[in-house]
Amino acid sequence: MKRYIASLFIVYFLVACGGSDSPYLTTAQEQVRGKTLGTWILTTSSFENSNATQSSPSYIFANLANRNIKHIDQLISFEHLTDNSYQIANEEELMDFIAQASKEGIRANLLINDTEFFTQSNYEESMKKVETIMDFNNLLISIHATKLVGIKFRVDMERSQGWAINRHDTLYNTLYFLYQAKTKIEREGSTLFLSVDVDDAWESGSYSLSYNHNDKTFTEHLLDTVTYITVLSFSRDVGGVMSKIEDELQYCKDEQLTNRIVPALAVSPILNAGDSFYGLRDSTLFWNTLNQLQKEVEDDLRVPMIMIERFEYFDQIPPVPAS
Repeated sequence: MKRYIASLFIVYFLVACGGSDSPYLTTAQEQVRGKTLGTWILTTSSFENSNATQSSPSYIFANLANRNIKHIDQLISFEHLTDNSYQIANEEELMDFIAQASKEGIRANLLINDTEFFTQSNYEESMKKVETIMDFNNLLISIHATKLVGIKFRVDMERSQGWAINRHDTLYNTLYFLYQAKTKIEREGSTLFLSVDVDDAWESGSYSLSYNHNDKTFTEHLLDTVTYITVLSFSRDVGGVMSKIEDELQYCKDEQLTNRIVPALAVSPILNAGDSFYGLRDSTLFWNTLNQLQKEVEDDLRVPMIMIERFEYFDQIPPVPAS
């Protein structure tokens, strides 16, 4: 990663002022009605191809603004350098993109999508990538006076090489890595949060294990470890979304945890069902569904925000209807 000469005063001032146990407090929520809305950008073309009309930052930010989106999980990739270190691919373009997003009132996680990220054999390399993001965040602070919300992991453990061999070890290694990454971030004095996209099936007894001498489901262990989890239920109705997070909500209630569970609402196309949300050319149904979901969680301190399925499907959702 390229190093820049920067003022340490700015770095320490912003870090000192940025501490919080939640990425979205009341000041952020006062800007929009209800919980903050977020989405995934599962392509790196958002910052790599700034001249492309359909993926330019100005196009993306306009579409996010039209739908009241204030948070993004932006996918990244890494380059392995000759000195065995890592660099975020197109890091300067990404830095400009995040800085511009901040000016638009949009906060960002950097999203890692790597099936083998948590495997024991990749531990050292994966930790280097976390350190690379920490360095990147420090540069954001010193150069652009803004910062990331944190690091988001989306890892499909069931497709990893070790899953079929030993499911327990795969679950255990995931928790171990997340704990070590969290510890490193805290020791470095970083403001970065750790969050994870989880499959709603992971809460079942089939995904239970003993970790730190506690027998719990995998998602309960995650809730003890990371800042928050996003449950990938991807239901298209409020009842479906809420049913997928009810066990996690109960756990947070029992443990008195706040700002830990993020529900997700689906917008992906349905095959042979027309060309807009839920197959309806009038997307009023989407906005009504979202409003209902907002009412369900508006006073729930366990829920910091709502995620809407990926930006690439936003052509399914026309902008916010005029009031």
